[in-house]
Amino acid sequence: MRKINALVVIVIIGMFGVHSISSALYLAGILKYQPSYQITGRRVFLVVCLHLIISLILYFKELSKKKNSKVNIALVAETKIQLISGILLAILMGLHVVLYSCYSAAKLPESLQVRGIHLIVDMLFFGTILSHLAVSIPRLAISVGLVNRELAYIKVNKIVKVILLLLGLGYMSGEVLFYFL
Repeated sequence: MRKINALVVIVIIGMFGVHSISSALYLAGILKYQPSYQITGRRVFLVVCLHLIISLILYFKELSKKKNSKVNIALVAETKIQLISGILLAILMGLHVVLYSCYSAAKLPESLQVRGIHLIVDMLFFGTILSHLAVSIPRLAISVGLVNRELAYIKVNKIVKVILLLLGLGYMSGEVLFYFL
């Protein structure tokens, strides 16, 4: 089941990447708005729901096994970050989809309040995605067999965090520029 979840995560990363890049190009004014952005986003949401279900099953299965075994404190902390950020992601993704669906369907005027709400939800959403990925990508590397030693895991972990930090700063500054310029 862990390998299936790893494959689902790879699909999510690909779909999320396509959705993010096309949305970023729209926000930068390079592309015009297309309904495919929402369609891709909704498909990502459905696959994320599958990932959430599988992850919760694996989490509770592992939890029941480890009641009497030695516990790695760092692993437990990472697992809790993954669990909490995953649940927050489901909530924030729903808000993100609802806000954009309502906004485009109602053809609302772009007031400062509407822009502010979008910006806050998107910042929280993207920040939560980054924190979830910071823990999940190195673990994914282990699940698919790319990393098999602790030192390699530590190195991958640092590289992933730097890349995600740079992506996050770029995306978030782009959001601010889009909504307020």
